[in-house]
Amino acid sequence: MAPTNNNRPYSPRPHFPRPAGGGGFAGRKRFFVKPTDPLTLKYKRNEDIQSPVLFVITEEGDKLGEMSKLAAIQLAKEKNLDLVELSPGATPPVAKIISWSKFKYDQDKKKKANKNSSQEQKEIWFKAFIGDGDIDHKLKRALEFIDKKHTVKLTVKQRGRRVNDEMIISLMKRLTEKCAEFAKIIQESKKNGNQYSMIIGPK
Repeated sequence: MAPTNNNRPYSPRPHFPRPAGGGGFAGRKRFFVKPTDPLTLKYKRNEDIQSPVLFVITEEGDKLGEMSKLAAIQLAKEKNLDLVELSPGATPPVAKIISWSKFKYDQDKKKKANKNSSQEQKEIWFKAFIGDGDIDHKLKRALEFIDKKHTVKLTVKQRGRRVNDEMIISLMKRLTEKCAEFAKIIQESKKNGNQYSMIIGPK
C-alpha cells in the first residue's frame, strides 16, 4: 500500500493524454513578425507599385510625362536608382526616379526637423514674493528646457492683497534681464487676467 499522510488515503495524480502532435511548446509553430519600415508602408517602389501607368519625374526634377510602370522601372535600373511612388492618389499616380537610400535619409531628416520645431511649451510659475536664490533655481530649470529646444513660459500670478501690479512688473523686469543672458525673448511680459507672463526660447 502506498504511504499515507495525516491518515489521508493516497490518491494518484490523474493522467491526461497528450494531444496528437506532441503538445506543449515543442509541437507549436513559432511565427516571427519582421519590423516594417514606416516609409516602406507609405511609399511603394519599383515592382510594388500597382498602377500600370505613371507620371514620371527624374531625380533632377525633369518631367518625363506618362510612362508604363515597366518602362519607368527599367529606366531607373539603368541609372542604378529606384522608382518611388510619391502621389498614389493622382491620375495617373506620380512616381520619381531616385535613390531609395537618399530618399529615406531626406524623409528622416525632415521628420526630425519637424519634431524639433514642434517641441511643446513648458511653463514655470513664480511667486510675487521670491528671493534671488529661488529665481536663479527656477531659471536654471528654464535653461535646461531651452537646451532641449523647448520654449518656456514664465508666469507670475497676482495672488494676495499685498501683491500689486508694480511688484509683479518689477519682478518680470528682473526675469527679463536675467533671461536675456541665455535665451531669446519671444514674447515680452504682458498681463492676462490676474497673471503676468512672458515667453522665452532658444537664441
